Amino acid sequence: MKKILLCAFSVISLMAWGQNKVATCGYEQKDGLEYSLNDGVEDIATVTRCVTVPSTGKVIIPETITSDGITYDVVAIGDMAFYERANLKQVEFRGNKLTSIGNAAFGGSGLTSVSIPASVTFIDYGAFMNCRALTRVTLPEGMETLPDHVLYGCSSLKDIKLPASLKQLGASSLGYTGITSLVVPEGVTTIGNGAVAECQSLKSITLPASLTTIDDYGIYGCPELKNIRLPRGLKTLGEEALSKCGMPYILLPEGLTTIGNGAMSHDNVLKAVNIPSTVTKMEGAFSDLTGARRVYSRIKRAYRPGGQTFVTCIPGFTYGGKTKFYVPQGSLPSYQDVSPWSMMNMLVEEVPGDVDDNNTIDVSDMSEIINHVLGKGNPETAVAADVDRSCDIDVADTNVIINKLLNK
Repeated sequence: MKKILLCAFSVISLMAWGQNKVATCGYEQKDGLEYSLNDGVEDIATVTRCVTVPSTGKVIIPETITSDGITYDVVAIGDMAFYERANLKQVEFRGNKLTSIGNAAFGGSGLTSVSIPASVTFIDYGAFMNCRALTRVTLPEGMETLPDHVLYGCSSLKDIKLPASLKQLGASSLGYTGITSLVVPEGVTTIGNGAVAECQSLKSITLPASLTTIDDYGIYGCPELKNIRLPRGLKTLGEEALSKCGMPYILLPEGLTTIGNGAMSHDNVLKAVNIPSTVTKMEGAFSDLTGARRVYSRIKRAYRPGGQTFVTCIPGFTYGGKTKFYVPQGSLPSYQDVSPWSMMNMLVEEVPGDVDDNNTIDVSDMSEIINHVLGKGNPETAVAADVDRSCDIDVADTNVIINKLLNK
């Protein structure tokens, strides 16, 4: 049926062009690869199947092939063409005709490295997923979306340079990889569902100022990730977006509007977190957050958050716990009137600049900020140490304290 449709399409195309050439299509095997051929207005070929892999483990995808005197441009790798070819170690793409790599085209194969040519404009779902021996990937500039599941399960992949042209990390695109660090380029607006999930070795991630959304499970289950700086332009944290990671504190930026269900939950490592004044939805955001000691709400007038936002979670909820909930000055009465805030065991008004929580602003607060700058600060004081609320603890925060001490 596929062959008939291809031929019919080609005949119609040729009639439209007013040519007399009759389109034909068929299959050709050459050098261990099977191709589907379509000759007509354009003579093109797609690699449909790997018949045999050379003993060297290296397969060459030619720029063109010739069959019955006709030269065909090799423009595509078909769906599952090299799927689970364990003896495939390398692939070399020659020329600049190739434009498409299909669904799971190299999925589960034994590839150890791959360099995708700049001519490729489309890579389908899971093209290289579960290539567990893959250690090096070169992606083409011009790519705007890292495709869904494209490198999912590539557990030997330790690092990757993402193209500067990217706008989005697709769903599970880097999930379950072995990456140890990741720089998300400027221009990316969305980290998709599970894009960086279960990266057990990930120790650092740099996020761009352009980022607005971390989708459900976007950066999830990365226990070695101890620090993350969220950009000021971030608007949405999806469901469990930052859960089960190793951050002892998280500074959420002003401008954030939505914190999804369990966004920072199931985590006894997180000691301090803030709720920006701009948040309007946080259903179930902090459920099962068992290790928290300080939670800072910057919302000036309390409202009832949806779902199990704090229930079962914070040790300060309701009964004799150790967690303090800090609220803006002058807003305590509104919090005392709204559940679940009114049920908090320790609900107090924040004194901006009182980093060490001794009810005064003094030199010891500056010392604690400096400790954070040097990487030695107490995680419980981190939110308070970000005095200027820039989502970064730096010298600017000490300057704020100095001005307060000088009554400026």
